[in-house]
Amino acid sequence: MLQWKSSYSVNIRKIDLQHRKVLGIINRLYSMQSNEVSRSEMDSLFRELRDFIQTHFRDEEELMLRYNYPGYVEQKQEHDAFVDMVCEHQKNFLKDRPTTAINLFNSLWDWFARHIVQLDKKYVPYLQSKGVA
Repeated sequence: MLQWKSSYSVNIRKIDLQHRKVLGIINRLYSMQSNEVSRSEMDSLFRELRDFIQTHFRDEEELMLRYNYPGYVEQKQEHDAFVDMVCEHQKNFLKDRPTTAINLFNSLWDWFARHIVQLDKKYVPYLQSKGVA
């Protein structure tokens, strides 16, 4: 299981809470794959991840648009790519194409950690200069 690190914080309370929840869902997805769970339970968790990240991305994008963040387009493209990746993993799982738990977990975790550290951290000074906390 992966733990939240303070270095992941963007110092915007709502976004940090959402990032923590995404991490929690990714951890649950990993633990479910390493146990005997039904196909419908896994599909449900994939849907939960997809639905929540779409909500999170919408919230993040609304903040960026509201304050005219210049990196919005790059963020939006990354968000769309992540949703597509989750959907692709879900489709492969449902088609009985074995994706090992570790590959799935690494793929989701790598994207999540890279996205926060490399892209989300870029908007922090900009949004904070606009009073967002």
